[in-house]
Formats: sequence, C-alpha cells, structure tokens
Amino acid sequence: SKLLGWFPIVTWVREYDLRHELLPDLLTGVTLAVFHVPQSFGYSLLAGVSPIYGLYTSLFPMIMYAIFGTSRHASIGAFAVVSIMTGILVEENKQEYSAADSDGVLLAMTLFVASRLLPEGPYLATTSLAAKWSELSRVTAFLVRGQLAFHALGLGSLSVFLSEQLVSGFTAGVSVHIGSSQLPGLFGINITLYSGPFLLVKSYAEFFHRIAETHLPTLALSATSFILMLLVKILCDPFVTSKIGVP
Repeated sequence: SKLLGWFPIVTWVREYDLRHELLPDLLTGVTLAVFHVPQSFGYSLLAGVSPIYGLYTSLFPMIMYAIFGTSRHASIGAFAVVSIMTGILVEENKQEYSAADSDGVLLAMTLFVASRLLPEGPYLATTSLAAKWSELSRVTAFLVRGQLAFHALGLGSLSVFLSEQLVSGFTAGVSVHIGSSQLPGLFGINITLYSGPFLLVKSYAEFFHRIAETHLPTLALSATSFILMLLVKILCDPFVTSKIGVP
C-alpha cells in the first residue's frame, strides 16, 4: 500500500475507463499541447534561456505528475513568476559563479556535457551562456532538493492556510510584474534586469528614459499581434466553442 501511495498511476490505470475517458483526455492533451508551445517560449524568455528549455519544462513535469500526482485539476508546468525569479537569480549569480570557478574545471565540465546533450552546445563554448547554464543547473538542483524535503515533511498541507485575500493579492501582484517585465520587449528596448526593493520603479524609470530608442518594427508587430489576439478572443472564441464544444 505504501508503494501505491508513492506511485498513484498504478491505481488509476487499472480503473481507467477507455470508452468514456480516452477521447476527452486526448482532446485535453491536444489542447494543452497547442497552448503550451507558445507559452513555454515566453517563459523561457522570462528565464533568460533558450526556447527549447521552455518546451522541456512543459513536457517532463506533466509526465512526472501523471506518475506521481493525484489531482485532476492541478496546473503543472512552468510559471511566469518562477521564470522571472529564476532569470534574475541566474543573471545576478553567473558572474560570481565564474569567479568562484577560477580554475575553469566546472565550466569545462559544463561545456563537455552541453556539447553532447544540448542543441546549442557548440555555441556555448564561445559565449557567456555556459556560465548561465551552469548557474541554472545549480539553481535547479537546489530547488529539487528543497521540493523533496518539503514533500517528505508533508508541508504541502500548509497551503490550506492561504486566505482568499492573500491569493487574490498575490495574483494581482503577479499580473503587474509579468506585464511590466514584458513591456520593454514590446517596444524593442533592452533595459537592466533589476531585483530587490523598488525593482518596478527602477525598471519603469529606465524604460521611460530610453523610450526614444523604441524599435518601430518591433512595436508595430507587437501592437498587431495584441490586436489580433484580442479580436480572436472576443469575436472568434465564443462562436467556435459553441459550434465544436472544444476550447
């Protein structure tokens, strides 16, 4: 019974109703796949890594949760806030990582692995992306150990103490931070990646200071894409959903 608790898939696979559940699950899987591809690209940009890593974080967590998870309603995969925080952390610490690895042993190991496993492996050898990838790997390993410790201690139950007001405030704050982080990119402006207190104030101050550097083709493409997505959401979605019953 303890083994079944660690691997819930053993239980629900035996009770799976192919006739009534297979088709809805296939439609859900296709919908999520179409949705996750552009979303994962955006999250990878927030984290400051190649788009391929966004696809990795969309695929493998779902596979692992299907094996070890129990909820049918949990949202599994990358998250915008985590992506932003990861990007800031990696950008801040990659220089310290390079300095600590003064003999180049860790960097050499990174390049050895990257050249064989990653599509941009040869490119890493000639750029600072190697240090960033090394720092990202270290952050990931640290978070995995923390998550396993939280699971072993059963700390997931603490989420029941989060009030509705707290969750609503967090959601609103997240929306502001995500929108603010994307604003310079919509105008084609590169600004400093700030962290700590008043990071939004600093970011907006630099953004408006450099507003004259706006790349007009990028701004035009951003505005066109935004208008098209808004029109599809308002005009097309209700009609299509009412006809085929699939979101």
